Amino acid sequence: FFVDGTAMVRDVWVDSATNPGQKDPSEYRTMAVFGQRQGGRSWFGIDVTDPHNPQWRWGWPLPGSTDMLNAGESWNDFAPNAPPIVPVAVADSDGPLTVNGKKAAERYVVFVNGGYDYALVRGRGISVLDVWTGQKLWRFSRQDATGSSDPRHKLFPVAGPVAVMDLGPGPNFIGQQDGLFDTAVFGDLAGQLWTARFYD
Repeated sequence: FFVDGTAMVRDVWVDSATNPGQKDPSEYRTMAVFGQRQGGRSWFGIDVTDPHNPQWRWGWPLPGSTDMLNAGESWNDFAPNAPPIVPVAVADSDGPLTVNGKKAAERYVVFVNGGYDYALVRGRGISVLDVWTGQKLWRFSRQDATGSSDPRHKLFPVAGPVAVMDLGPGPNFIGQQDGLFDTAVFGDLAGQLWTARFYD
């Protein structure tokens, strides 16, 4: 099957240490993120800003890691919708933004689903990775469940892509969109629909 996942391509902003928080044209990059679909359980990020000289950025999960052990086949059939590569707010005491009353910084991320597993054992969750470095920033996964009463315990493999939207910060979010994505919706192979809010 080799690498037969659909490539997710998006222009992203990569903040530099030279002028933190200031968006300079030179800080925009074009990233391609793709999975192996039925060919494997990994995700890869490549900088394709210069299409004649693509640059390898990262692979995830790391071989031998717990994340790799729990990953399903990296399906990502998102088309014709937009890929789940979006800007979010991350907590940062020196950040230039204030989101929901807290200091934050903008960072572009990719939402990756846990993956398909015919045995329904692996792929039971989603992860959020920094699209430039591949660093895992957040995970909602059955492996983190604290017991049978924890909602994560009821997760089944997430084979489909994650849908993300900007509803706005705080519980009374209507009409307060700020251009930063704060809500994810995804389904699992048991037919359950999940919503994750990460405005705080």
